[in-house]
Amino acid sequence: MSGKFKHLLRMSGITSAMLALAVATADSGCGTWSGNPKNPSPPAPQPPSNVPVIEPVSVTLRARATSGAALSTAETITVRGKDGASAGTITLTQARVVLKEIRIRASAGDAAIREKFEGPYIVDLMNDRVLPDPGAISLAAGSYSRVELRLHKLDKDANAVGENDPLLDHSIHLAGTYTDAEGRARPFELTHDVSEEFGLEATTPLDLKAGVANAVVLAFQQSIWFDLTGAEVDLGDILGDVVLDEDADDSAKKVRDRIKENLKRSARPERE
Repeated sequence: MSGKFKHLLRMSGITSAMLALAVATADSGCGTWSGNPKNPSPPAPQPPSNVPVIEPVSVTLRARATSGAALSTAETITVRGKDGASAGTITLTQARVVLKEIRIRASAGDAAIREKFEGPYIVDLMNDRVLPDPGAISLAAGSYSRVELRLHKLDKDANAVGENDPLLDHSIHLAGTYTDAEGRARPFELTHDVSEEFGLEATTPLDLKAGVANAVVLAFQQSIWFDLTGAEVDLGDILGDVVLDEDADDSAKKVRDRIKENLKRSARPERE
């Protein structure tokens, strides 16, 4: 650089360093930007226009005792003995389960962390109700095929039922009348304090869509609850009132556990 040119730069207030920076910037291929020189920051990069946007949808939860309608005030259900033959009926007046958590997943192998329904919730299968109202959660629109439930006994700290309610400290409560094959009627009551998780596979995928109401229904098919086919003990073998609780004898506890498993197996998720 000639002395005369250096002199001209000094007169104009431009240093050699500033000139070198300007040249390097021009050679770097950064492109041109015609923004405000007082605010030299370039605009934030934008995502490519071909990247899909996953829109969240609102999902609500309901429950019912069958895939068609709620149980009536007193619902009569067939009892099947260990040989598979009819062994009387049970007329239910109470059918409640307690769910601590409900998760909706794309598949059995889906381990993504998503919003969940977090209880405890009392699922009243005689009246098509979930108490308290679970409200709604937000999930990405798409197809889901699995719902995971967590049965959990109801703690008194939840203040969900009265202190004398048989559901307290239990996760399942069924009550009504058992009429055996000979027509003899006896009181029936089952309570279970099981706390465990289990998964439900949807027969038809739950397609959750934007712009429409998305309600997931837990449908319990009550017709299999008292099917003891292949069991070791018949319900009719229990003498007196049929009370299936933690204080029952071993035979009654086997019946109690079989009904608990039947109730879990009877559940299916559906989209309403």
